[in-house]
Amino acid sequence: GLIHSIGRWVFEESCQHLRQWLEKGYPFRGHLSINVCPWQFARPDFVNQLQEIIQYHRIDPHYLIIELTETALLHDLQDAVKKLNILRSLGMKIALDDFGTGYSSLAHLRDLPLDIIKIDKAFVNELDENKDHGLVESIISIGQLMKLDVVAEGVERQPR
Repeated sequence: GLIHSIGRWVFEESCQHLRQWLEKGYPFRGHLSINVCPWQFARPDFVNQLQEIIQYHRIDPHYLIIELTETALLHDLQDAVKKLNILRSLGMKIALDDFGTGYSSLAHLRDLPLDIIKIDKAFVNELDENKDHGLVESIISIGQLMKLDVVAEGVERQPR
């Protein structure tokens, strides 16, 4: 059960640091992505907790991206959709993390209110001149056709 207090601590710390950066005038123009575990997301008070933390730290929710794996969303799909819609209505973006690993359902991708899909690092690591890029290209195409931003995990250097 520690993940609940750890998850809350991560949100508190993230929002506190973001508030400090903004108050110091740092040119922060991006988003702060926060990973959420399935158990944390499943809590009935998850959305309320986030709202309280954001209000306490006076954070514009547009700065935040909530990252969830498909596993976190499948436990109770109706509840997940309801929570995601609320978070998006507040201005947060929702990212589906580790897309392409485990159980990935295109039907769920269609039904979930998402903004971003993140291609798992395992696929990105395999990209080089000698490998077939079909799977990654397909994921990118699906994301683009669904008007989702597509992010490649694990890009750590410029290609040669």
